[in-house]
Amino acid sequence: MQRLVLHSWIAVVLVFVQTAMGQVRSLPAVAESSRESIKPTTNTNDGDSLRFSFRDAHWERVLQWLADRADLTLDLTDMPEGTFNYVDSREHTVAEAMDAINGYLLPRGYVTLRRNQFLVAIKTDNPVLPNLIPTIPADQLDQYGNNELLRVIVAVEGFKPSEVAEQVQGFLGSFGKASPVDASEAVLLQGFGKSLRIAEALLSSAKAPAKNDELTFRSFPLKYISAGDAERQIQKLFGLDGGNPFVQSMQRRQSYYDRYRRESDRSKSEPSGPTPLMKNLS
Repeated sequence: MQRLVLHSWIAVVLVFVQTAMGQVRSLPAVAESSRESIKPTTNTNDGDSLRFSFRDAHWERVLQWLADRADLTLDLTDMPEGTFNYVDSREHTVAEAMDAINGYLLPRGYVTLRRNQFLVAIKTDNPVLPNLIPTIPADQLDQYGNNELLRVIVAVEGFKPSEVAEQVQGFLGSFGKASPVDASEAVLLQGFGKSLRIAEALLSSAKAPAKNDELTFRSFPLKYISAGDAERQIQKLFGLDGGNPFVQSMQRRQSYYDRYRRESDRSKSEPSGPTPLMKNLS
């Protein structure tokens, strides 16, 4: 009888231990799912769109998820540290998803790039970064996000590329760079998508000054001012400088006019012929 009771107690203890061990084994999975989560992607009639949220997600998993959605191969040149938290119920394109992730990574010294068929994660101070920044046609800028680091070539026909590069540099922000390409009458711009779109729009709307053979002249009768004074006033009014072909033409005309006026004044002040010797003696 005692043996039967003992066996019963042993059976109860074994069942209790097995149950407890089963609960212990299940705890890590529950904890893992509570720490790290990604909501699934949804599609709309307008094309593929992403709706996602992250909670304490490791960066390798986050970037692999983004690479899969963008149909790219992940290249972890530099692995971001820490985890990613992001909660958003809105729908995003791939470019907008990259903007959200880059917006978090950039202040922490990392950036993601789309280059060829790769999604590259790299430190912003990595010396290899300049070699990885993709160069795209300017008309494809709208396909990229505001926080994507890019290069574009913009034609500046009729302008001096070196002068344009110097003026545009201020629009490009951090990591921005403008390099003249004199042989092609173009500038190579580097920066984030948003600043590149602004710079490209400004350059596209700029009008080159007319060349000398493209100028049209028209005469106007003057009543209360001399031609030279009127010319100087017009130059001052329009803020023209010597770098403009139109101004250079105006300056040549001004120089010709001044020389003509000096010669005319000199001819009026001098006698028309030699003075007779007898008159000088008298």
